[in-house]
Amino acid sequence: MRSQMYGTRYWVGLGALVAWAMASNAFASDDIPAAPAQADSTTEEPSSADQMIETTRQSVRSTVEWLASGIDSRFGDKPFTDGGKVTDGQLGLAYLNREGQSSHINIRFNARFRLPNLSQFQYVYLGNDSERNVVTDQPDRRSLRDQIRDRNGADNSFFAGLGMWLAESIDVRIGFRGPLRPYTQARVRHEWQLSPYDWVEARETVFYTVKDRAGSTTALEYQHALAPDLALRWLNSGTITQSSPHMAWNSTLGLYQSFGRDRVLGLELQHSGSEQDGVSTNDVGVQARWEQPIHKNVLGEVSLGHFWTKTSMEPHREGQWAIGLAVSLKF
Repeated sequence: MRSQMYGTRYWVGLGALVAWAMASNAFASDDIPAAPAQADSTTEEPSSADQMIETTRQSVRSTVEWLASGIDSRFGDKPFTDGGKVTDGQLGLAYLNREGQSSHINIRFNARFRLPNLSQFQYVYLGNDSERNVVTDQPDRRSLRDQIRDRNGADNSFFAGLGMWLAESIDVRIGFRGPLRPYTQARVRHEWQLSPYDWVEARETVFYTVKDRAGSTTALEYQHALAPDLALRWLNSGTITQSSPHMAWNSTLGLYQSFGRDRVLGLELQHSGSEQDGVSTNDVGVQARWEQPIHKNVLGEVSLGHFWTKTSMEPHREGQWAIGLAVSLKF
């Protein structure tokens, strides 16, 4: 009976997800051409929501720039205004829930800096995210189940580091995670445009930490354009370390439909496997995801998935529903 209640609740959630996708596409204001500029007397005043979001964005950016300026001042006398800047800034809030487990609300923060007194490095980065994924350089898109597992608060930590490009497709990074635990990375990326409709990217990251010793992550992504607004994406990654020689791997096959700028509906099939302390885990799941702008500089995401798990201790697969809601502010 409990399983039936969960199934009913989440199928209703899936219906709401699709309905939201279609409705938001129908009345998306930024898909409508802007009217010609009129005289100042007809200009509309920003709404209270506009003002609040813009004030929040400016406050976050000012705080991050103040932090960047303070870090930069420790390495020289050049003022931060002499070429210093913050790029790729994003502050996110996520609600994640998996059947049979408690819900989690987590904060995610990422930004890149250019610091005048560290100009010999191409970029400086700072953030708060899954410690494990940062060190092993996992691909950005993971399953909802992985997000819930990784962002339960226990594995999240602040991280910071310096990066330098040695060539167009090669960069090295030296960073710290948590309470000053160092790590190093060297990354190689290559892209191939096989045809007007086919694109491939391969990435190899070699890293070293005191806990893992040497390790590497291999990622391969393939995309095929079925239509101007419809794409197929297949993403695979595998990680292995000296301390854990059994490869942890993930594979996601997804179909993505665009409904205009930053509005995407995705249907994904995911498969992953890992081994820890002699117990192997194998997951298979399906997921639906909708992304759209909620407001200028604010992006929202809803995810709904069902996953089946099998372990070496319990060979029978157990199905679990999972749902996620996320809001991110770009600054």
